[in-house]
Amino acid sequence: MAGIMMSPKEPAPSAHDVKAAQALHHALLQTPPAAAQRALTLQTLMGEWAMRTGGTAAKALTLAPFSFDPQVLSELVQLQSAVAQRLQAQQQAWLQQWSGWLQERGQVRRANTVSKLVEQEFDLLARFVLLLSDQMLDLVTLQENVEVNSSYWVQQVLAAKTDVVA
Repeated sequence: MAGIMMSPKEPAPSAHDVKAAQALHHALLQTPPAAAQRALTLQTLMGEWAMRTGGTAAKALTLAPFSFDPQVLSELVQLQSAVAQRLQAQQQAWLQQWSGWLQERGQVRRANTVSKLVEQEFDLLARFVLLLSDQMLDLVTLQENVEVNSSYWVQQVLAAKTDVVA
């Protein structure tokens, strides 16, 4: 265990240790500005999302006079069906992934040292976090696709209906 525990026989921290401490200190000083920047980015992205969603909702309200048009209703149902199918496919993939994770969890080898046990447990934890991260990414991607497709569809229907009226 040399180098892990201090003893009177060990030398004082070297210049390399001091440089590492200084680098850590510098990194810690950068943390608050980075956190503020991330918060600002989140605020900006959420504000842009709200504006886009509000704009699409306002345009969608102008479709109300055409709400009994069979073509419009058919396209809307197709759009909603596509979203439901995509979500169902995602859920099936997630169930398979979680099933694999649970099987792996059940097959963890018996560790003969604490370090091996810690390694196995953190490996499982890392896979768990990765599964959650992938699921969140899948949902956000689907949500963004739905927004873009809905907005495009609303614009296309409005353009077609206003051409017919004019």
